[in-house]
Amino acid sequence: MKTIAFLFTLLGLLMQTHTQAQSKTPSTMKFEEKSWNFGNIKEANGDVSHTFVFTNTGADPFVIERVTTSCGCTTPEYTREPILPGRKGTIKVTFNPEGRPGPFQKTITITSHNSQNQNQLQITGTVIGRPRSPEEEYPVSISDGLRTTRQSCGLGYLPRGGTKSTTVEYMNDSPVSIRLDVAYKEKNDYFTVVFAPQTLPPGGKGVMTLSYDLREADLWGRLNDEFYLVINGKQTTPRFSATGIATEDYSSMSQQELNRAAKANFSSQYYHFGTLKAGTVRKRDFTITNNGSQPLKIQYLKKGPHTEITLNEGMTLAPGKSMTFTATLNTTGVASGRFMDNTVIILNDPLRPMREIRLAATIL
Repeated sequence: MKTIAFLFTLLGLLMQTHTQAQSKTPSTMKFEEKSWNFGNIKEANGDVSHTFVFTNTGADPFVIERVTTSCGCTTPEYTREPILPGRKGTIKVTFNPEGRPGPFQKTITITSHNSQNQNQLQITGTVIGRPRSPEEEYPVSISDGLRTTRQSCGLGYLPRGGTKSTTVEYMNDSPVSIRLDVAYKEKNDYFTVVFAPQTLPPGGKGVMTLSYDLREADLWGRLNDEFYLVINGKQTTPRFSATGIATEDYSSMSQQELNRAAKANFSSQYYHFGTLKAGTVRKRDFTITNNGSQPLKIQYLKKGPHTEITLNEGMTLAPGKSMTFTATLNTTGVASGRFMDNTVIILNDPLRPMREIRLAATIL
């Protein structure tokens, strides 16, 4: 018996050694060059291509199994048949500059040798953008010749006790000067819109800055502010919006502090109860685990109008611990059709401070 056990152990060691040797098999794809700089290329001239040449310097043939790129704008063509020892193969890389003005750097990954090896190529360059019409550069038409780059602005996480801004570019595509003002749907002191400049001559361009200032505002969770532009004293109909999520300011934390921080992991954040009659009440349990090294704290909760949840603001969870809570969906007064309600949870997890518990159903 001891002899048999020894033989099995020896066989296992030999197989492991063979596998390790396979995984360390050096690639025999030897490229003449592994990077190419296209220099300055004009967007208006369309695609550019470069062919990378390699030689099989090994003793056995191999096949390129797949070639992947870091961007859909980059397309590879490569030798499909087996490459015999001493023979050459090619990887042709084509880059599409449409809509990509400015510097670029793309990576091409080649997998071969029974998936044991990967080689990487790189293309770089700078796209000289083609001239664009006002409609292309400022696609949103407002009124009286005013055009903007967008109407909706998401600012992401907003630091409590701090400020955050974003910008929208605009231009006057009319033959007369225009003056801009703002009309807030509901004015909040912590949100402002500023124009620079406020008066535009024909063909003039400017930038409006949308700012959240939470230094004096005690706010948590989702913020949504809407406004309208006023042109020469006349309010326009297109509605602009700015959104953000007010959380603690984690911007000054070091990487070491982030690694030691609380980390929330939910068993799930969504559940569909199937088809229900209006007025039905259903419950669902969820589990939250603190995978971090600091206590996890629930800082803010905003329940949906049809949801109850057995969590409370101020609850804490020690590192490594879990707790189960119940979310209840009450469909009283809900119209027929697809329905979803949600609860917003703000936590002291600096990587993902906001979570949502979503409960859904199809109402008869």
